[in-house]
Amino acid sequence: RTSSHLSLLLSLLGLALATLLFADATTFRGLLFARGAQGAASAAVLCGGMSLIAETHEGRLRGRAMGAAQTGLALGLLCGPLIGGLSFERLGRVRTFRLAAAILGANALGMVGLMGLGSGEGEAEMVSLQHTKESGLDVRKGAVTTTTTTATNAKERSVRSLLENTKALLANRDILAVSLATLTIHAAVGVIKPISQVVLDEEFGVTMVNRSFIISIATVAYFLTTPIAGYWCDANYGTDDETS
Repeated sequence: RTSSHLSLLLSLLGLALATLLFADATTFRGLLFARGAQGAASAAVLCGGMSLIAETHEGRLRGRAMGAAQTGLALGLLCGPLIGGLSFERLGRVRTFRLAAAILGANALGMVGLMGLGSGEGEAEMVSLQHTKESGLDVRKGAVTTTTTTATNAKERSVRSLLENTKALLANRDILAVSLATLTIHAAVGVIKPISQVVLDEEFGVTMVNRSFIISIATVAYFLTTPIAGYWCDANYGTDDETS
C-alpha cells in the first residue's frame, strides 16, 4: 500500500517507540505489551528492508544483497548484547532503553538522508499527489465525484489484489515449506533463550555482561553463514528478472 522506503522508515520509528515503552514499563503486562510491539515493529523493519532490496537488485544478485544485509543484522546482534549488558550494569534499565530508542531515532534520520525522502523521489510523490488533488477539484460539474469514485475503485482493486496474492502464496508449496522451517527454527530458539538465561543466572551465577557475551558467541555462526548462503542461492537459483 506504500513504498518500501516509507514502510521501512515508519516501522523503524515504531520500533523506537516500542523500545521507549520498555523504559517506562512498571508491570509485567506493560513489559509484555512493549515486547509485543517491539516484535511487530522489528518484523515490519525486516519486511520493509527485504522489499527494498528486492526492488533495487536484479534477480541474479538478490541473494548476495540479502546475505550482506543479514550480515549487517548479525553484526548488530553480535555487538548489541555486549553493549546492552554493559549499559544495563552501568546506566540501569531505563537509561539503557532510552539510549537504544535514541539510536533508532538517529538511524531513522540517517535513512531519510540515504533514501532521499526529503528530496527527489519524495518531492516527486508530493508533486504527483498535489497534481492529482488539483485535477480532482476541477470546477467542472461532477469532477470531484468522478475522482472520489475512481479512488474508491482503486482501493477495492488493491484489496482484491492483496487477497489474491495472499491466496497464491498460501498455495505455493515451496513458500509453505520455507515458512514451516522458519517457524520450527524460531520456535526452538524461542525455547532455548529464556531457559538458558535462567540456567546461567541461577545455576552458574553468570553476570549480565558474561551472559551477553555467551549470546554473542552464538551470533558468530549467523554472521559467517549468511553471506555464504546468499552466494549459494545466487549460484543455484538466481535468475534475471526478464527470464524469471
